[in-house]
Amino acid sequence: MHFRITAALALATLLLAGPAPADEPARTTPPATYAIDEVTVTADKLGRASQEVPASVSVYDEAELADMGLETTDDLFDRTPNMHMTTMGPQAMLGNPIVSMRGLSSFMTGAPVMSLLVDDVYYPGLSLDLLDIERVEVLRGPQGTMYGRNTEAGLINVITRKPTTEPSGRAELELGDYNTQRARFSAGGAAIADKLLVRLAGRYENSDGYFSNDFGGADDVDKHRNLDGRLTLDWLASPDLELSWTTDAQDYDSNYAEFALLDKVDNNPHHVSVDFAGEAEKRSVGSALRAQQKLGDLKLVSITSWRKMDASTYQDLDFTAYDIMRLKLKQDYQTVGEELRLVSDEPGQALRWVGGLFVYHETDDLDYATELRPMSGMAGNLRQQGDTATTGTALFGQASYTLWELVELTAGLRYDHESKDFDYAWSGGAFGVPDLKGSTGHDFDAWLPKFAVSLRLHESLTPYASVSRGFKSGGFNIKSAAGRSFDSEFAWNYELGLKTQWFDRRLTLDLAAFYIDWSDLQVEQPDYPDFTVVNAAAAASHGFEAELRARPLSGLELLASFGCVRSTFDEFKQGAADYADNDVPNVPAYTYRLGGVYRFLGGWFLSGEYIGVGPMYFDAANTKEQSAYGLANARAGYELKRVKTYFFVDNIFDETYATRAFAMSGQWYGRAGDPLTFGVKLVLEY
Repeated sequence: MHFRITAALALATLLLAGPAPADEPARTTPPATYAIDEVTVTADKLGRASQEVPASVSVYDEAELADMGLETTDDLFDRTPNMHMTTMGPQAMLGNPIVSMRGLSSFMTGAPVMSLLVDDVYYPGLSLDLLDIERVEVLRGPQGTMYGRNTEAGLINVITRKPTTEPSGRAELELGDYNTQRARFSAGGAAIADKLLVRLAGRYENSDGYFSNDFGGADDVDKHRNLDGRLTLDWLASPDLELSWTTDAQDYDSNYAEFALLDKVDNNPHHVSVDFAGEAEKRSVGSALRAQQKLGDLKLVSITSWRKMDASTYQDLDFTAYDIMRLKLKQDYQTVGEELRLVSDEPGQALRWVGGLFVYHETDDLDYATELRPMSGMAGNLRQQGDTATTGTALFGQASYTLWELVELTAGLRYDHESKDFDYAWSGGAFGVPDLKGSTGHDFDAWLPKFAVSLRLHESLTPYASVSRGFKSGGFNIKSAAGRSFDSEFAWNYELGLKTQWFDRRLTLDLAAFYIDWSDLQVEQPDYPDFTVVNAAAAASHGFEAELRARPLSGLELLASFGCVRSTFDEFKQGAADYADNDVPNVPAYTYRLGGVYRFLGGWFLSGEYIGVGPMYFDAANTKEQSAYGLANARAGYELKRVKTYFFVDNIFDETYATRAFAMSGQWYGRAGDPLTFGVKLVLEY
């Protein structure tokens, strides 16, 4: 039924995309220019062309996000060299996602190894709808000097579209198989001419999902609904003062039942057998006020932010059709922060610098409730609560100096201090665990330097070298050894790179090689039915990255990237097991991407890509491996001046693979990756 509906919509789309009427000329083929546009990167808080930044940066602009159908930050993983996300469940999934960048990876607990920022404001988690976005910058390597905690592997910097004086708008409607509907809109303009600019954007998504429940026969066992939006107001108070206020909100609901025996994931993917389909929800709201005042050759920037997120999941923990055990998690998160920075704002100067102060207060309350159900043969529940209050302060500065218009020297330093208080309580008595409660606290400090040198051999040839330090914040245990603290972990990144442009900027090629020394790793030590986080490992990672972009013909753009990495434990013991020299889990040996976009014959559009993910282990013992796999995606359509229609297919060859696998009670369980999907999209613009 879904296929017939989508096929009918596809036919209607192609009919609508016929010859343009006389008063609505078709979009013409792009002019015969081949130069790749210069992109300004702002993640260094100075703002300069990406080819001039002495660091590994991947930039996804608004056009590429639309042309390739990249709708969430999850879509950027595996398209970016040496970056990977271990998808574990719905967007409301609690805990930090398991991600890796350049071989640095994390477990389910502890802080993340990389961070997500939206318009310079920290966003909890790494999954974000890319709604009305100007561009996304992905920086690889530690970013601790500018951003502090939890950027030891890198960061994703999202820049939203700002209001403009001219009115504009865009609406999208998408229908796909699995009863999927998506709608987006954005609109903006001047509310008060030359003074107050407004922009509003929203998104709605509803889908039955890909998974079926063999117990009961439901085919929407992972259905979900998502609604989010953003409002931006820019006040041009004077030629030297600009104020920008942004507020956003999200309302998300879904089921949560996506795990099955790992053999079943391989042989019969997207089928589970559970007595309870699970629940997940997320309510999030945030606001930020940015003030920017010019002070002659300087610029003073103030960013005040607040965010609150409430999320919960309720899951069948035994993953069977028997009512044995369930797990309910709740997280209440809130943060308020203030950053003040002073920036040299005179273009063309040999010395450019930025310095600033960042303070914040964060509360993160977690509640784990393990329920022993009637068929378990046991009685009671176990509730484990941990409330963390963090107050942080940081001072940072970075400067770049250019000698003889040839050599650029960069140096930076940040001091980061966190004071954490932790209250914990256990109750319920299940598993023979006695009730307990307590309070503790700990301070965490870090010095985070950065040094870089780049050589402008030619306007199209820039080699560079850098060394930088990042860290992941320490914390406290709650699942076992409640109240015991674990320290921060650190990473030194040593990098050599080369940025090049060829044939009058018709081709860019960026190369980088790196070595990372990773110390005081936060690892999970099993303590059935829970675990303890300790600093029990050290590791090293080394690898290579390449990114290419070319415009050989008018209307044709080709994309390619490749990354390879080897990340191994130098030290890591769990009981009698010694994992030294083993590969760090959830780190693909390589990733690559081949793709392109072609506009031709006055309005026709084609895009396609092939994404490759190398083999990786799911566990530190290196006993379970996901073999290499590849995903092919394609889009085709016709673009009028104000109306555009597209047909898309993802995972064309219906590749089967596991996004997550783990051992529990002697069995291996896993989650299957997305299957072949297709649909149509209609876009209206003015």
